[in-house]
Amino acid sequence: MSPNLDPTDFQIAVDNKQATFARAEKDYERGKKLVKEGHISKRDFDGLEAAFLTSRAEFNLAKQQLDYTELKAPFDGVIARRHIQSFEEVEAKQSIVTLNDNEILEVKFDLPEIIMAGLAFASVLTLVFVPVMYAIFFKIDYRQEV
Repeated sequence: MSPNLDPTDFQIAVDNKQATFARAEKDYERGKKLVKEGHISKRDFDGLEAAFLTSRAEFNLAKQQLDYTELKAPFDGVIARRHIQSFEEVEAKQSIVTLNDNEILEVKFDLPEIIMAGLAFASVLTLVFVPVMYAIFFKIDYRQEV
């Protein structure tokens, strides 16, 4: 499941505003020719221009609102914890999920000296068979199958 809001209503609003904008843009372009030829007044043309600018702004706002239906993390990671349930209403700046960054992994553990002495001379091939924490310690991708 992707962390998205239901975009249906927002897409309908975008489609509506796009149609209104397209009509206003055509009226504005026709109005530019007509005002030059003296077929409409400057006042009527100003109305067409205002409708065009307003509809463009509303169309851009609707597209922005649609973009807000998709939640985007600042980094690639894994969802560690969900703070809300599906279809639950959320507020601005409310935590939705907690992410774990897969690029940063810090593991601390204690090893007996005898193991460390043995590992200091071990080859990478031998490390494939040691427990996962040793593989992490030596930055080996332990998820690969052997």
